[in-house]
Amino acid sequence: MSIFERMRAGGIIPNTDPAWAEVWEIVNQTIALSAKLNSSGNVDDIRAVLSEILGQSIDPSTTVLAPFSTNFGKHTTIGKNVFINHGCSFLDLGGITIEDDVLIGPQVKIVTENHPVDPSQRKSLDLKAIHISKNAWIGAGAIVLPGVTIGENSIVAAGAVVTKDVPANTIVGGIPAKFIKSIQRPILMRRLSHALLEQAREMLRVFKAHLKGNFINGFIRIKNAVFRHVDGLVLDVIFGG
Repeated sequence: MSIFERMRAGGIIPNTDPAWAEVWEIVNQTIALSAKLNSSGNVDDIRAVLSEILGQSIDPSTTVLAPFSTNFGKHTTIGKNVFINHGCSFLDLGGITIEDDVLIGPQVKIVTENHPVDPSQRKSLDLKAIHISKNAWIGAGAIVLPGVTIGENSIVAAGAVVTKDVPANTIVGGIPAKFIKSIQRPILMRRLSHALLEQAREMLRVFKAHLKGNFINGFIRIKNAVFRHVDGLVLDVIFGG
């Protein structure tokens, strides 16, 4: 297993490992390319240079503003329609995954690298990957520490220090970051409102059809159908249907 594979797998990488020479070669390339990135005159040029640093083609829907810094780059993956504001810093030897539609505020630091507590081993690296899920929003000046997964749709408040996983559809903040509130309920209500509107339209079509027959029997059948559909929709929305 190469040193890069071991880094992505996580754990201790001793500072005495002879394969570090391979890492430093890429680090030096990244330093040179970073200077070019941060002197770019437009977001298209930034995207092109960052693609070279990361070793992946950054989608045109994704925007990164300078200055931006990374110590390595090759272990970062960025999805579509991502926005990364000014002054962000990624330490990505342990691996950073940013899914689609993520917002990252200015001066955010994403750090996958730590050091052992033992003073005799402290110059070694202890690596853990970070995963930022779809549609998450990380506020200005937040710090995300090694091993953290930020769930889908979640928000990290400005200035927070995230040391533990953030569940989907929640807001966290503070040092260390703690649960503030859930954002699931508004999403559920929007889904429920949309679903009820569609069912109301269907019930109207059924009602019109029954007007051609017996009105009373038709009304009773429609009433029963409405209650059945609404109860089912509420359960479906609450439990993810």
